[in-house]
Amino acid sequence: MIRRKDLPVVHLPRQTRPQGGKTKLTNHRAAIILHAISCGCDRETAAELANRTTFQRMVRKAEAGLESRMVTILTG
Repeated sequence: MIRRKDLPVVHLPRQTRPQGGKTKLTNHRAAIILHAISCGCDRETAAELANRTTFQRMVRKAEAGLESRMVTILTG
């Protein structure tokens, strides 16, 4: 279980869908996904934890951070 205090602070820009409706991606869901990825979960697991929400740029940044930490540990 993920504790709210363990989640990163996320402030997403306002997002809407082409038809005018709001997306399901909230700051809280984004924080859950980023936290899960930074702990080692893959995208699918992280999205499942946040009700199947996806967003590419932040996910890639979280994955890059994890990979960087892992490389540092392995080569250190």
